Amino acid sequence: MEVIVHRVNTIQGLKGIDKNFGTEIDIRSNGSELILNHEPFQGGENLINYLDEYQHGTIILNIKEAGIEKNVLYLIRQRPHIANYFLLDVEFPYLYQASRKGERSMAIRFSEDECIDTVEKYVGLVDWVWIDTITQLPISTTNRGILNQFKKCMVCPERWGQKNKIPQYLKKLKKIGVELDAVMTSLATVNYYI
Repeated sequence: MEVIVHRVNTIQGLKGIDKNFGTEIDIRSNGSELILNHEPFQGGENLINYLDEYQHGTIILNIKEAGIEKNVLYLIRQRPHIANYFLLDVEFPYLYQASRKGERSMAIRFSEDECIDTVEKYVGLVDWVWIDTITQLPISTTNRGILNQFKKCMVCPERWGQKNKIPQYLKKLKKIGVELDAVMTSLATVNYYI
């Protein structure tokens, strides 16, 4: 399972991440420039500069505003040194339309409030399923067959203030036969996953 470190939105922050790990970044526009920042109406580092420095694992491209998806994909595909990536949190109209035109480098969301029926409709259309752990691990023997048809990235429960649930979730995943491809977590909980 690959570790992907949450919200690494600066080159300086990237330099502190083990190159075996991936990162999750937040992308939005500032005029004609794409920048990194989770929050709106603020500046941020240039996405191009960040991508040029990137020598790590999978990069999650968290889209913070609609309409920039194609530009983000264009920029990352101009950098062959970045082989593993996917768009996260794209608006549903983009997910629907782009997936039907053959764009697979995206994640469909699954959580206690985002149903497995929707996920199932995207089997063969997108590469990733994003498994959120808002208050619980939504994976079960009932839905594992569907989930196992995707690459799977789980949000560490620590991101929701539930660090104590990590061992329980890992045990449950093993018991029901689901292997994660990646987990998004903070540097503080990396050791649970390596």
